[in-house]
Amino acid sequence: MMLYEKTDGTPGARLGGRTHRGRRAGMGLVLLAVTALLLAGCGVKRVVLPACSDRRIDLSMAMFDQAKDKLALHFQQRVDSALSESYQASQDSVLLARATRNCHDFDAVVRRQAIDLIKSNLLFQKLITSNMRDQDPGVVVDLYGPRYREIFRNDIR
Repeated sequence: MMLYEKTDGTPGARLGGRTHRGRRAGMGLVLLAVTALLLAGCGVKRVVLPACSDRRIDLSMAMFDQAKDKLALHFQQRVDSALSESYQASQDSVLLARATRNCHDFDAVVRRQAIDLIKSNLLFQKLITSNMRDQDPGVVVDLYGPRYREIFRNDIR
């Protein structure tokens, strides 16, 4: 059945007769209502991204604390491997603190925390390197000459 015919030359002139438009519109409304109820029943949840920068700062602080514990172990028991492990943990802490700038929630507060942590780690690394022994003490002996024994009294080499 044709709903529209052009009898007088104007587009869309309506002819008399029964159309099924009312029944189709009712079905569309029912489908729309059912879809809306299904979506409302499921509940639209907002996706919240986890705090990336907070986790990285916390992990970086934990690595820094681990590095401090390793240095304390070196001072207490004179374990030379603890110095290198402490330096590596401190370096990992710096790298993780620098990685916070790639986080989606990076802001001024996180930036300040990361900078403070990096500065602390760099000072800590200077302390570690000042306590490390040279593999070849000949360089230091050449530099200090006769004063070597008075400067490095506890050196057993």
